Amino acid sequence: MRRWADAEDITTADPRYQAIFSARPGYPLLAVPFVGVLGVLDGLRLLGLLTAAGGSLLVFGLLRRGAGLTPAAALTGQVAFLVTPLGWWSAQALGEGLFTVCVLGVLWGGLALLRGRVGPGAVAGVALAYAVAAVTRYSSALVFAAFMAAAVTGTLCLSRHRRHRGAAVLAGLSALTAVLVGVAMRVLSLPSSQTTLQDTFTRHFTAPAVPNPWSRLFGLAARFWQDWFAQQAAMPYFLALTAVAAWTLTRHGDGLGPLATATALTGAFVLTNHPLP
Repeated sequence: MRRWADAEDITTADPRYQAIFSARPGYPLLAVPFVGVLGVLDGLRLLGLLTAAGGSLLVFGLLRRGAGLTPAAALTGQVAFLVTPLGWWSAQALGEGLFTVCVLGVLWGGLALLRGRVGPGAVAGVALAYAVAAVTRYSSALVFAAFMAAAVTGTLCLSRHRRHRGAAVLAGLSALTAVLVGVAMRVLSLPSSQTTLQDTFTRHFTAPAVPNPWSRLFGLAARFWQDWFAQQAAMPYFLALTAVAAWTLTRHGDGLGPLATATALTGAFVLTNHPLP
């Protein structure tokens, strides 16, 4: 702490700021052996590289063994993970990489459950991934689990083919995770979205508090999505490819559709709640 006390935007002694990250012990606990052996900088660099590499291997396994795609298609997905911001953020000394690995674990186990393979490995894998996600970024885990529960429940209602025990187990695990995280936030008095918004808008509590952070968030989010859609409309390649991918996964993905939808909605929600002031 003393070594980097004067570094810009790295830390602050404000207890509200410290409370936000003290409530997310997953990544620090994972980093302990790396930092203990190699020191802070080298240890976190190695951990970031291993996290990114592990995430890419999970992508390959999810597509090859979980989804049953060809090795070439799975390798393409792995490379896409590494060369896009997903790989870059996973390699940083932040909890995003570990949370991404957890999401991939839920997707792999969830795909097996949606396809009717209700084995102890799939159930335990989903439960473990949710648990690690919750202690890494509990608010994001709550949102992800809620979207997963909604997507799988919708699939249960709309598709007779998916009305089986595996889908019900996945919906139940996701809903239970969302409820338990919400209860834990209340019982343990964990920092809420209100606190994290104040952290963002006050530059880590170094400026006066914002009177109405939610109003400011909605304004920034509205401007962001308005600008984003305007840019996409001018060059609609991304939207067109996304629409084709969504249709393909829904019609021919054999369970990948609702999982991809829940994951995409989680990303959009988290992005909306982390604006640049």
